[in-house]
Formats: sequence, structure tokens, C-alpha cells
Amino acid sequence: LYGIDRAQKAIREQGLAIIVEGYTDVLTAHQQGMTNVVASMGTSLTEKQVRLIKGLTRNLTLALDADAAGEEATLRGLEIARQAFTERQTSLPDWLGGASKLKASLKIILLPRGKDPDDVIRESPETWRRLVEEASPVMDYLFKAVTSKLNISKEEDKAFAAEQLLPLISQIEDGVERELYLKRLAGLVGVEEKILAGKAARMRHTEREKPRR
Repeated sequence: LYGIDRAQKAIREQGLAIIVEGYTDVLTAHQQGMTNVVASMGTSLTEKQVRLIKGLTRNLTLALDADAAGEEATLRGLEIARQAFTERQTSLPDWLGGASKLKASLKIILLPRGKDPDDVIRESPETWRRLVEEASPVMDYLFKAVTSKLNISKEEDKAFAAEQLLPLISQIEDGVERELYLKRLAGLVGVEEKILAGKAARMRHTEREKPRR
């Protein structure tokens, strides 16, 4: 991760790491005082890079270009990050004497078409700050990525969307969040929510039964 030696203090203090693609994006961000920015150097995000970030913060935001939804390498990197950041966290005692889980957040900044962070920050640091604040949760991004090239009025495309998205939804640990995305998927593909919920529950059970390495 380019710039991690200069960014780690700010990442810890702000509780957020922003990953961009190139070193010029990092240089421009740091020159403007946005020192929690690091770069993956043009590759899809790796498990090792995610582990580095997790040692500093539970909040990660990725800056992607507007065409990234169609790139398989980007989606693979996102899946690595999503799994790492949404895995079950260590339980901590809460103020009522129960147990609460450390929440992790993975979000996506979708950049204006044809621009990278360097361009945006040079033109308007305020625009960049707004993009960071308005970053989308990763599941919202994955919904767009999966459906962007489908004709969702066709039955086969509806089935494909459900096939791709339901396993991801089933892995969401938070029950309320999982139900919200199940409701959204049900509306998208025209299937009763309880049918999707049943399939998701079976997927979760199967996943738990798998031996862990």
C-alpha cells in the first residue's frame, strides 16, 4: 500500500482508510491535508493489503472509476475486502452487560466518469470531501455492478441477479441489514421475500458447516 508509512497515524486518528489506485492520487491528497489516503498501485485489492488496513481501522473506503463495475478484477478485490471486513468480529461487553460486535464498514466512492482522485482533488477538494461523505455501502455498489448489464425485465436476468446477489446477502451478519437487502432483492426480481430468506438461511447454515481452515 503506497503511502501507508505516512498515512497510518491519520488512519488511526480518523478511523478511516481511503484506498485509491495510483501514487499521484496519494501525493495530491496528502498535499491537500487528506493524509488518510493510500494506494493499491493499480492492482485489485489483495488480502494482505486488507489485513494491513484492519490493523489500523475497521472502516475502509475504496475510490473506483466509473467503469469499474464491469471489471472482474475489481469485483474480486471488492469481494476479498467485503469478506474480510464483514466477518464476525470479536464480541465486547456493552453497557447493558450483554455483548456487542465491533462493526466494520466497507464503502465505495464512485468517481465522475473519466476522472481519478488526483483530478477531483485538484479541481475541488470540497468535491472530494463530499464524495467521501456520500460513499455507498459495498452491497449497494454490488447491486449496481451486477444489474448494470442485465435486462431485469427478462426472467433469465432476474434469476441471474438473484444467483449472484443472494449468497452475498446471506453472509451479512447484521440481521436487520440482511433483511433490508433481502427485501430489496425480492422487489428487484419479483420473488416473495420469505422464499429468498429461506434460501439465504440454508446458505448460512451450509457455510457454517464447512470446516474452517
